[in-house]
Amino acid sequence: STDYVAALESGDIALINVEDGQQEDQLLGSYVDLAVYRDMVFAADGSSVDVFEADSNSLEEETSGIITGLDSITEIVVGDFDDDDSDIELAVLDAGTDEVYIYELDQHYDSASLSEVIDVDSGALELLTLPEYVETSTDTGGNLADDLLVGGSNSTIFYDETSL
Repeated sequence: STDYVAALESGDIALINVEDGQQEDQLLGSYVDLAVYRDMVFAADGSSVDVFEADSNSLEEETSGIITGLDSITEIVVGDFDDDDSDIELAVLDAGTDEVYIYELDQHYDSASLSEVIDVDSGALELLTLPEYVETSTDTGGNLADDLLVGGSNSTIFYDETSL
């Protein structure tokens, strides 16, 4: 929603009204990163990811533990990384295994299936997405999928749908 912003504050999720800067809702937790897609908030703690829906001026739990069992989640992002235009994927950087996991999400955000595992440098610290609308079809070497950037202390790695 353009009326609210989801923010991470000391492990808690805060829903903030953009107009007046007031906090509308807060969910207590030990979250390390957030990703937002439309009115859905994906929140990662060290080993799992939960999904919440921003409904009016509150956050409602959609799916608890859509992803579980990872070692040390540090970053998450959402996007259409495979350029199929039918669903979105959730990319999860796990510093404990030095891997990025790409999960296909169903249309109701209540299940996820692992589609790709990418080995990354042990210095990987940051996971970012480059949205497809930043690129144009006339760009040399461009594509119309969201691209994935993995940055760290040693390098930055660029992935597009041709490398996933």
